[in-house]
Amino acid sequence: MDYLPILYLGAGALGALTIIQLVRVFKGGRFSTNFIVLFGLVLLLILATMLVLIKIDESARTAVFTLFGTIAGYLAGRATPEQQANQSNKKQRDGRRVGQYEEPEGEPEDPDSSQH
Repeated sequence: MDYLPILYLGAGALGALTIIQLVRVFKGGRFSTNFIVLFGLVLLLILATMLVLIKIDESARTAVFTLFGTIAGYLAGRATPEQQANQSNKKQRDGRRVGQYEEPEGEPEDPDSSQH
């Protein structure tokens, strides 16, 4: 089987992503962390496709696909710095964390006095 078209397509996709990011940075933009995620996911897709086409043992293929799935899940599910900043802003309100237990105002009620 001929694997070169898949390799060329994958290299072209990764090259295009890299060029787009470089143009963005040179135009005065900043480096995007989403680029790393997208680059990693496309690279995993290319490697997984190549692994399907190569004839290897099924147990080895299963182990590698499990590793690829773990890496892809981490990349796709991790929070970007912008999302982390938004979460920390939501956690704070009036100087305390949302959902934090707050003592009621006034004197605490004695549980034994209500039973008598």
